[in-house]
Amino acid sequence: MGAFYLDYSHEEVVGDARRLAWGVAVVAAFWIAVGLGLASYFLMRIARPLEQVVEAASGSARRPACSFPCRPTASSPTW
Repeated sequence: MGAFYLDYSHEEVVGDARRLAWGVAVVAAFWIAVGLGLASYFLMRIARPLEQVVEAASGSARRPACSFPCRPTASSPTW
């Protein structure tokens, strides 16, 4: 059986590990930024219709329920 010996210096291994760590950090930062951008876009798309519903609901709450003279009809119950 044959065996061979590989010799790496400490600086070489640490340098490779540092380069790998920086590369991973850059890729992670990119995807985090993309995720934040997409999340803010979708939140705005969801929040805008909700704001319109709230405005419509608050506007209808300020108006009187019957803006014209209400008369009971023949089919309305007399309590």
